[in-house]
Amino acid sequence: MPKILLDTQLKIDARTIETQKKLYAALIHFYEEKHSFTELTVTQVCHYAHVGRTTFYRHHQDLTDIITVQLLILINDFHQRIDSVTTLNFETGSQAIVTEIRNNPLLFQLMAWSQSTNLMVHILSGEVLNILNIREHDFDHQTILATLLAQNILNFALTISTHPEFNFEQVQQLFNLTIPNLPAPID
Repeated sequence: MPKILLDTQLKIDARTIETQKKLYAALIHFYEEKHSFTELTVTQVCHYAHVGRTTFYRHHQDLTDIITVQLLILINDFHQRIDSVTTLNFETGSQAIVTEIRNNPLLFQLMAWSQSTNLMVHILSGEVLNILNIREHDFDHQTILATLLAQNILNFALTISTHPEFNFEQVQQLFNLTIPNLPAPID
């Protein structure tokens, strides 16, 4: 299979990155302190993160955007991981997905806490559709397939994020049992 480059090397200002880190850390704090996401305010998060509300609203519309940006960062990490493998197939692709899931359990827990999984499925389905198109898969109802795969991957990640007792091999085995290996591209 030819090498595909998913990573577009998007350049983001260092101050924006630092602001995102602070806001994400603040959300994690409130999650771990068992605050209700629906009762959490931008003011509370900004105060804890030492970020001005003006700065927050320059980059985000609401608190869910912090989680969305983290998902986009995870997707970018996934792109870099995929671009670094010499052979891309189901095994190496699934290993990259499992690695990202295992490296980011709090992100998936925050998605559940914020009740933003439907939005995240929409973002992930776009990525799945992009990969299906790059791999030249031509299925009927490709958009529905991408959405179903995104839902399966996200549900898998949400479940695994609450089970830290599983090692990488166990998670990989469970992933391979629950997420389908798509057939080779149609010639």
